[in-house]
Amino acid sequence: MEIFSYKHEDPAWARVASYPRILRYFLAEKQLTIPIRHVDLLAHENLRPEMLAFNPARTVPCAKLDDGRVVTGTLPLIEYIEECHADPPLIGTTPEQRAVVRSWMRLADEKVVSRGIRIYKLLASSYEGIESQDPAVARWQFEEVRAALAWFDTLLADRMFLVDDRFSAADVVLIGGVDQVQTLVFTLLARGHENTDAFRLDVANTWRHLAAWAARVYARPAYRPEL
Repeated sequence: MEIFSYKHEDPAWARVASYPRILRYFLAEKQLTIPIRHVDLLAHENLRPEMLAFNPARTVPCAKLDDGRVVTGTLPLIEYIEECHADPPLIGTTPEQRAVVRSWMRLADEKVVSRGIRIYKLLASSYEGIESQDPAVARWQFEEVRAALAWFDTLLADRMFLVDDRFSAADVVLIGGVDQVQTLVFTLLARGHENTDAFRLDVANTWRHLAAWAARVYARPAYRPEL
């Protein structure tokens, strides 16, 4: 298997591309080293004909399997890697555990990760002419993210981690989103946006239970800010 993904050399910017970072963190927790071919999203290499020939979805991460077939999407790729490398189990060891963890992976993705990426694309100058952009929609999406983080904060009031008080791939996905949305102000300022206060988040001083959960994730040996 060969993985195609992206990583900015600056750790702060690397957090913006949350899907590649989620995959890197998942691989670190699994203690796996899999070849990764860099795809420069800033240069739009994902849109080049040689990439579109095998990955018409235009997204990274993606993986070309040994039989030539392609897996697109971070969550399906995480699930495939878990199937191939069961230990340590991050999705589960029983059908019931796997179903529950997968449902929380998708909730974290839908409520936080995908919205954070959408906000960036709605505003960043690097996506002008590639994505439709609308600051009003971005602000609405950001309020949806705030509501989602408040919801997760309530859920985590009596939990160590998202599922069964056991660290799982669901926590990997959510921390990628939490890190990304807190980086939006930095990235937007760097792109020349002046009115960024509407996109400012401070998890540590806003949501106590979510912050405590994040601290537990940050304390794990596999987690590194520069991921």
